[in-house]
Amino acid sequence: MSKFITVNFKDTRTLSSGEFLFNLMFQAFSFPLKFLITHFIYYGLFVVFIIYYRKLFFSYAAKNSDSFLKTITILFSVFFILGTETRQFLQFFPFIVFIFLDSLKKVDFSRYQLAGIFVFQLIWSRFWYKINVPEGFLDKALSERNFFGFPAQKYFQFQGPWLSTNNSMIYGVIFILTFITVSLILKKNSFNNKV
Repeated sequence: MSKFITVNFKDTRTLSSGEFLFNLMFQAFSFPLKFLITHFIYYGLFVVFIIYYRKLFFSYAAKNSDSFLKTITILFSVFFILGTETRQFLQFFPFIVFIFLDSLKKVDFSRYQLAGIFVFQLIWSRFWYKINVPEGFLDKALSERNFFGFPAQKYFQFQGPWLSTNNSMIYGVIFILTFITVSLILKKNSFNNKV
């Protein structure tokens, strides 16, 4: 815990390139595969689809992208795997979404699947979830270094590396169940399209 605080709260200055890479490596090795959970919390089904259609996505990107987009794809992939703080990669996201959606042109989603994706993403966005933390709560949680339990997790569970281990396990189970469900639906869809 003290190493985590030291890495993330050195002072108010921004991290140098070396410190940023160290921070990414620290996040990657302190809780392996947490990046999948935190990215799933932030992006929803996009993470499931990127994993499910990874071969299609990467082969399409290799064949149809210029060197700039290939570089963006590689950087996004590396940082996506290493970092648990999803927000720091938002600048890559429009490029990746463009390539990814273009790679899916030949995938035939049914109306029901598209409606299901929409409903899941709407519910997963948690527009209904109220954080309602009192004024000064963030400063108090940071000064007391108490952000891995509730009520602090009511806010911090959406902040990548601040996700507690208990919440990581809960969201990890949700991610696995969602991935299995989506995979079964998409495999059935591809089987029906071949027949």
